[in-house]
Amino acid sequence: MFRAGLKISTMVVAGLAAVTQAPIASAQDTDELERGNNESIRTRSNPDYDAVGIPAGGFRFYPRVGVSAEWNDNVFAATVNEVDDVAYTLSADGRLVSDWNTHFLAFEASVQDTTYQDSSEELETVWSVGAEGRIDVQRGFTINGDATYSDTYEPRGSNDPNGLAEPIQYTEQRAGVEVAREFNRLRVAGRVRYNMQDFEDGFLVNLTPVDQDFRDRTVMDYGARADYAVSPDTAVFVSYSYRTHDYDTETLGNRDFQRQRALVGAAFDLTNIVRGEIGAGYTWAEYDVFTGADDPNGLTYSGSIDWFVTQLTTVNFAVERDIGDSGDPGAPSRILTDLGVRVDHELFRNVIVFARGGWAEDDYNGAPPFDRVDETVSGAVGCDWLLNRSAAIQARFTHTERDSEGVSAARNYEQNRFTLGFTLRR
Repeated sequence: MFRAGLKISTMVVAGLAAVTQAPIASAQDTDELERGNNESIRTRSNPDYDAVGIPAGGFRFYPRVGVSAEWNDNVFAATVNEVDDVAYTLSADGRLVSDWNTHFLAFEASVQDTTYQDSSEELETVWSVGAEGRIDVQRGFTINGDATYSDTYEPRGSNDPNGLAEPIQYTEQRAGVEVAREFNRLRVAGRVRYNMQDFEDGFLVNLTPVDQDFRDRTVMDYGARADYAVSPDTAVFVSYSYRTHDYDTETLGNRDFQRQRALVGAAFDLTNIVRGEIGAGYTWAEYDVFTGADDPNGLTYSGSIDWFVTQLTTVNFAVERDIGDSGDPGAPSRILTDLGVRVDHELFRNVIVFARGGWAEDDYNGAPPFDRVDETVSGAVGCDWLLNRSAAIQARFTHTERDSEGVSAARNYEQNRFTLGFTLRR
């Protein structure tokens, strides 16, 4: 009874991630089209071109290395005096996945190094390690967990002040556990998630330090959800989450706050036309002591819908609105609204083209006279060409445009990037 409730809830976990990621898969003739029923081009298997991995006892190892060149017409995301340059990136990652009939365990690691051809932009090598697993206690009763550690940096134009010599570096620790149980038509799940971010101070081009300690924080997220299957293909759900944001220092005052969110919605998997999940509700936050700022609240929603136009074309719509942290020293939180659409089309069994567009609004909440609202419009087109099981070529063109308004507005900028990459895998 839980085909819709189980399959779709896992599909929407990443929210808008489905709009920006595109694993390659395919189908070609009438008989093989049936194997992709209600599976998007991004997720369905492609037996002739999928990586096979390397056997390793009860596991399978999937290594991958890549090289890419990216032309960027505004490397520093500047409003004026834009600088263009070419960046060369080397990357490597691997995933070790269990090959068991029950339970599941996987380990993964990645490293990436980028060098610019002409500009003084300097990027540290970034890396991450992680693991995830599932314990099948019994049929319909599972325990899922994951943990990740990463050392990375923020892209230019996110929260960085103008004139930084280098992007802001930070480390992040994430971990979580979820327990889910089915009772005939009813599925209930509870989760706990931990996230800790530690930001390094930045420096302006004249070597003036830019303090970032006010952003160091620990976030704890507690959630519960119940799905009721009204049919094999449709389920209704209710969910509630409580999240605490605890900042390490009070150099800019007590920025700690708690956020709550309640949603009701439906998950559906209807014939071979549409599959998705959509929920709406209310979200509200409460500051501990942040003087002068109103507690943010308002409508919240989350959803992702796949429309299978044909077996060779998938359209995905994604929406998200919630309260989150802020990188601005004058505002502890912001209301984030994201809308996105992506189209994937299979030209040939091994050639996928895509186009995507997105709009995002960040409404920052600080004490008056603080006032800042950012609108970001982005779009991309690209192609993935699988040469064989072991090699692939990727091409991307991306346009990003930000408009920041208000007395506390950040800088506006436009940025165009073209990337050409080559990947080897096993």
